[in-house]
Amino acid sequence: MRDPVDRFLSAYEFAIEVAARQLRRSKNYTKPRNRVVTDDVWPWSYLIPYFAEDIKPKMAEVKAEPLMAPGVWSEQRSDDGQVYYWNKFLNMSKWTLDESEKQHLVPNLDPYNNRMFMPLAEFMKQPIARELLHNGELMQVLGLTNYSHWQGASQLRSCMLQDSAISQELLDFALKRIEKFTHVGATDRLFESVESAAAALNMPLDGPAYGAGEASSANIERARSLTWAEAMKSGEAPLPQHSDDDASYDQSAGSDSPDVHQLARLARVRRMAVSELQRTWNAAVERKETDQAYLREVRGELNAARAELAEAQQQLVAARAEEVKMRKVLGEQPQKDKTLELSLGAEFQRCATRAQNRNKSRKKNSLLNLRLNDYRQVYFSKEDRKAIPAALIEEIKQLNALDIALHKRALELLEKRRSHQTTAGKLQALPPVAVAQHRAQRE
Repeated sequence: MRDPVDRFLSAYEFAIEVAARQLRRSKNYTKPRNRVVTDDVWPWSYLIPYFAEDIKPKMAEVKAEPLMAPGVWSEQRSDDGQVYYWNKFLNMSKWTLDESEKQHLVPNLDPYNNRMFMPLAEFMKQPIARELLHNGELMQVLGLTNYSHWQGASQLRSCMLQDSAISQELLDFALKRIEKFTHVGATDRLFESVESAAAALNMPLDGPAYGAGEASSANIERARSLTWAEAMKSGEAPLPQHSDDDASYDQSAGSDSPDVHQLARLARVRRMAVSELQRTWNAAVERKETDQAYLREVRGELNAARAELAEAQQQLVAARAEEVKMRKVLGEQPQKDKTLELSLGAEFQRCATRAQNRNKSRKKNSLLNLRLNDYRQVYFSKEDRKAIPAALIEEIKQLNALDIALHKRALELLEKRRSHQTTAGKLQALPPVAVAQHRAQRE
């Protein structure tokens, strides 16, 4: 679980970051083959295009504005967070400004309220935020997100948004459900959660850590190099070709293997159609629409879209099952794992540290695309979050009240289980961070 306010803010920031990264893409950009990119993963497959469409015209307007006047200074931040000052016209930076230079210092840019992208206060009220983010942890625990393969998820989610009694009943069910989970953790207590998870899974943190071998991926690539006809002759069934074009899988095509990626896109398109019609229906209900003919029409279109979504999801599930079957036919060899240098706990911390450093660097480079002509740019930092108005934070809490209750219970369960694991002598502490950081620095 994750603190709901932190989760919502992080989703807002990350979607903007990746959308900003796309500003540098060339017109003939194509997605990498045989690799899943962020844009393909729920909910970013919705949020990133949403912000990309919002950012592009606004940044075009910014770039069309005249350059700033000579002598204007803007506040910048170094990689380690230190503040310095930059004059783009003079191509000069300073740690401090004299009194005359301070007169030409432009105000700091508010990363949550500026003209380069949709302000936080506006985004939190958008239908897409309610559909994907608000109380999203509850939706995931219950399998009710708009990515759910269950046909009734959309209807139940709609009822939850309109009826507080149903919301409370679903929350009660979710609270009972997480009680049965093998492990419940929280990102705001990540290391303690990892310790508890290792104890629950009987994985000693001072034991060996393993890295996956190459046998599995090599065999998959070999299978993808075969055509269906060649595979039939050799007695081998190939894995589906994962193409990146937007063509939908046509069952009438005959001998070609279904493309899981194409079927996933088809399901995503139909899911978006259901979401759009559901929003139309919700809006009609909220405004107490009296035109019965209109209501019947919208309801009929919504039911038809749900049926098409269910069909696409069934095809996708069948294709994924076929992919698993093909791997078995290929006689895929067990992966030959290699033992890593450090213990499991130390390797986890090393991996986490390296991932954080990599993400920090990528975030910085992406946000460089969001600058005004006076060289002020967007930073999303802990200090910036602290400056968000308290009223705005309170509104986010109200919109995510169900998730807040769920997160609170998750923390209670984590504490309770850690206590039991300690009493049973199963809980191990992660090794000192310095051990893992030393290894990461050497790399």
